Amino acid sequence: MSPGVPGGQVLTYIRDDLTRAQLVNFSSNPGVAVFCTRQGESLPQGSKRLELLSDWSLVTGIINPRSAPEDLDSSPVGMEVEFEPPLMNGPGPDAVLFDLQLLVGAELGDALNISTDRSRAADRLINIRQFDLDLTSPAALDLVPYQVGVVAPALGSLDELLQVPVRARNPNFIRSKALATGIDLSELGYAEGETVARIMLHDSFHDGQGVDPVLIIGLPIKRLATDAK
Repeated sequence: MSPGVPGGQVLTYIRDDLTRAQLVNFSSNPGVAVFCTRQGESLPQGSKRLELLSDWSLVTGIINPRSAPEDLDSSPVGMEVEFEPPLMNGPGPDAVLFDLQLLVGAELGDALNISTDRSRAADRLINIRQFDLDLTSPAALDLVPYQVGVVAPALGSLDELLQVPVRARNPNFIRSKALATGIDLSELGYAEGETVARIMLHDSFHDGQGVDPVLIIGLPIKRLATDAK
């Protein structure tokens, strides 16, 4: 993949150099789809469910995390993920979020907020209102058929996510694309070279639609051509 960096340069990353995020916390509203699998595949059980977010597929994921907007310090985290090794702040984006978006969904992508423990305490969030690759981008990838798993209760922990029975599975495939947006730790108040192991995704309740994460990856630091001179 080749995310852009300041100055219009393009950096190419080898997949083995990327860090896949591991889900460590999750909450959702009742009666929503929280699992996304390839069409025709059975839903994993127990801790295997976590692999829906941490595999390389852009049609498997753990979707629709929700957190109350009134008080982020006391409300459950919509989705919290961990990187090992931790993300290090460098030039340009430090991580990339891929989101499954229906072609009938919001053209710019689903609005969300991103924070860390430190940035929450400082009331500093990344407010994403438009994905870098949205539905209008020719680089947004078309997705193969998938299905979603709906659960009845609200979920408030990772343990509940791993144990909850699927109430319904919707096999109807609606054409969708994989959108993507960069996450820059500088926007969360981190200096160059500082690290963070965990980031949190919160529904912004800006557009009434929940974000559908299918892959979150950390990027290694690469030196820009201007830095090497």
